[in-house]
Amino acid sequence: MLDKEINMHQANLFGIMLDIGGGTKRGNSKDFIHVTDHIILDKSKRTRPTVIGDAEHLPFKDGAFHSIKCTELLEYLNIPEQAVSEMRRVLKDCGEAMVSTPFNLGIHYDEDLVRFTKYKLVEMFKDAGFRIVYLSEQGRYFTVLGYMLKQAILNTNSKARWLLFWTFPMLDLMTGLDNWSFVKNSQFLSSFTTGYFISAIIKQEKQ
Repeated sequence: MLDKEINMHQANLFGIMLDIGGGTKRGNSKDFIHVTDHIILDKSKRTRPTVIGDAEHLPFKDGAFHSIKCTELLEYLNIPEQAVSEMRRVLKDCGEAMVSTPFNLGIHYDEDLVRFTKYKLVEMFKDAGFRIVYLSEQGRYFTVLGYMLKQAILNTNSKARWLLFWTFPMLDLMTGLDNWSFVKNSQFLSSFTTGYFISAIIKQEKQ
């Protein structure tokens, strides 16, 4: 779902783009047709980024970039609000940021620190001087349920798990239930999601 969102919105990334935490290179840089320079920042040398650095203290001057991609990173930071403020600082006034973060997913590593609701994300970006123009949920209740069941099967040590692989197509189809009105209109069922994807632009001051 996240890859689909990136592909849908890749045209919004343009000019000199900063890819924060992009050492894993999620999204094919060749698909960013309006990007003239793709700068990858990561704290690990192992991923061979363009620049080694910290998302909470970006080593760039103010207004250095036209756009920013920051996918699946904020949850690893001690002070994510500071990272969002840093994004605002290094973006030009016409700039746009594409950001994603998980929600109802298992803890990835010991550095996985926090989860954000959509309300917190909106608050963080608003306080930093952004205006969110697009926010989507990566599925709802049945997507989360299908993901959890798949992971339970895949992470079972028993060889019997192979007998359960036949359920995967059914679990994939089950995610389609999230588009039904009984899920969308349910405060409980619609409160689940695997994560959020947002696109935010610099909030222009009124003259």
